[in-house]
Amino acid sequence: MIALLRQYQHKVTFDLEIIDIDDDPILVQRYNELIPVLISTDDDQREICHHYLDIATLDAYFHKIR
Repeated sequence: MIALLRQYQHKVTFDLEIIDIDDDPILVQRYNELIPVLISTDDDQREICHHYLDIATLDAYFHKIR
């Protein structure tokens, strides 16, 4: 997913932060079965997609916030 997100950054400019959830027990509890998971950084920290990069969902997310 990371490599695809880096490619996607050529289309849409955004910051990408990679977090190892094993460093945070709360994140392990919340996302352990969903990794890799893509979460927004806005206030609600919504889940955009998990397991694989869903380009259509990511496109819709960026369209909604811009």
